[in-house]
Amino acid sequence: MEDGQSKLQQLWHGARTGTMTPWTEAKAWALREVWRDERKKGNKTGDYGLCTYVAPKLTVKGEGKKVGGNPSPSALRQLYEKMDQDKDWFPGKRYGDPPGRPSALSETNKAVVARSLMAFSRDGGEPTYPMAIAFCPQATINPETGKPVGKRSIYDIMESKCHDGDPEEPWRNRPTLSKTMLTPEEMERRLAWGRYMQTLRHGAAWYFWHIVGADICNNILPRSFKKAALQAQARKSGRKWMSEGSQKKATNLRDRRSH
Repeated sequence: MEDGQSKLQQLWHGARTGTMTPWTEAKAWALREVWRDERKKGNKTGDYGLCTYVAPKLTVKGEGKKVGGNPSPSALRQLYEKMDQDKDWFPGKRYGDPPGRPSALSETNKAVVARSLMAFSRDGGEPTYPMAIAFCPQATINPETGKPVGKRSIYDIMESKCHDGDPEEPWRNRPTLSKTMLTPEEMERRLAWGRYMQTLRHGAAWYFWHIVGADICNNILPRSFKKAALQAQARKSGRKWMSEGSQKKATNLRDRRSH
């Protein structure tokens, strides 16, 4: 009997370090049900704020007998997505790597990579696998092989830890809007030019006969980080790493194909 209880306890409370146990996942499911019931009583809909509310009430597996910290809101959101998308989901169901196989990168190194990529994105760069390896040469090393981790490991970091201000809305490789991207400097110049042209009060015919469009070629090899980022975005078939709701930001609009 005791052997059976110990096995049952191991099943419910066993997990890899830094992940949620099946017992914790069951609590996460229950807390979401309570959250939704309370929202219905207040005539409210949607799960906005759910993960931020639930995450502090849960813990992840720590080293040995130690209790780990709280799961991130983005990790909790991914768990809820699996619950909703997998009709055969149950607490403790594992996806991808076999159970017990630890991640090649520690949570600390993942956080280092995420901070670097988010900072690069805020500066107008386009986060890519090569950029992650270049910015974080030590944090991206697989300790078992001594070589950089593969693309999938970096993309997992982008999808779970990188965001545009809201941890509950992590990056996805989303399609960009068809409108051409403008830099802040270009927007200021266009606004000044537009205001000046309005004072001249030209008619449509004047613009037809006097305004000429040009498409000037660019050098193939980039000479700066900015140019490399523009070329990276241009070759990605109109997709970009960003959070939901960030598509309309000027820096996230589709870039010129000439780069």
